[in-house]
Amino acid sequence: MIDDFEQQLRAAARAIPTPEPPAYLIDRVLAERASGRRALLPATSSARERTPFRIGLIAAAAAVLISMVFLRTQRTPDNTIVVSSGLFIGTAYAEQRTSGPAAPPLRVSSLALQPRRYAYSVDFVDSSGRVSHDGGGSIDITAATYGGQSAWRVVLAADQTEDNQHRAMAETLVVAKNDARLLTRVVHVRPYRRFSSINITQRFTSDSVLGEMTSDGAIRRPIARRLPEKFGPFLSDAMAPLALAGASLKPGDAFSLSLLGWAVIPMDVFYPVTVRVVGEERLRGFDCWKLDVTTGSEHRLEWVRKTDGVALRSYDTRATPRGNRRFDLLAP
Repeated sequence: MIDDFEQQLRAAARAIPTPEPPAYLIDRVLAERASGRRALLPATSSARERTPFRIGLIAAAAAVLISMVFLRTQRTPDNTIVVSSGLFIGTAYAEQRTSGPAAPPLRVSSLALQPRRYAYSVDFVDSSGRVSHDGGGSIDITAATYGGQSAWRVVLAADQTEDNQHRAMAETLVVAKNDARLLTRVVHVRPYRRFSSINITQRFTSDSVLGEMTSDGAIRRPIARRLPEKFGPFLSDAMAPLALAGASLKPGDAFSLSLLGWAVIPMDVFYPVTVRVVGEERLRGFDCWKLDVTTGSEHRLEWVRKTDGVALRSYDTRATPRGNRRFDLLAP
C-alpha cells in the first residue's frame, strides 16, 4: 500500500506542468550577480517585470519540494524502499519524530545479563484461541572484548513471516558490559522483498550510527545518522526481550526508549517507544509485570518476569487475517 501511494504521488508530481522561464532570465541573473546585487526581486521593478521572476521562483520551489519528497524515500535501483522490520516492534512508516519522548528515559546503568541461550516461539492466536505456528528465534549471550573493554555479544537468530514473506534474520550485537552502550551491530535478512538478502553493518559513536547496507547487484548504501540523546537509550531487536533485565519496576511506572531501525533511510533510524507498567499477573507459573508498549501506531502488551526482567510474552493487539501475533519464551 505504501509503495502504491508513493508511485501515484511520483506520477502526479511528474505530470505537473512546469512553465518555461524566459530566455533572458539567466543572462539577467548572471549580470546582477556579477555586479554584486543579491536581491531576487528589485524593489524598483514593476509588477509586469516581476512576473517572470515570480514564475521562476514558484517553479524552483516546486522542484525543490518534489525533490525532497522523493529523496527522503531513497529508493534502491529496482524501485524498492529498504526499511527494516523488527522482531518485537515492527516497521513504522513515518518520518522520525522531532518532539521529545512521551515519558522519562529508561535508566540503564548495567543490564543484568549472563551467558545463556533464550529461545522464543512466534505464533498467531485467532479469536477462538486457536494457535498457529509461524516461526521462532533464539538469543545467545556470551562474554566478549571490544576495543580492550569488557562486552557482551548478543546473537539473535529468527525466522518469521513479514509482509507475506517468510524471512530468516540474524543479528550480532556487541554492547559494553558496564553500561550497555551499543558498540557494533551486523544484520542479515534473507530474503527481503525482491532481494535475495539485505546486509547491514554498523558501529556506534556517542551520538551517531555509521555503517553500510549492501544487497544484490552491488547495491551499497552508506549509513550516517544522528542518535539524539533525548531519545535514548537505544536498543536493537536482539536486546528487545532483555531490555528490562535487572530493572526495578513498580505499578504506574512509565519510561521511554528507542528501538533502532537500519538507518539506511531517514524514516528508519529509530522508533521512540513508551512503556507503562499497567498491572501484575501470573504467567506460566511466574509473577510478572504487565506492560503497555506503544510506538507510533503499534500497541503491544508484554509480560516481564519480576525476578529478572526477562520478557516471557509479547502480544500484538493488531488483528490480522491469521489472528494476533504472539511471542513466547520457551523453557523460561
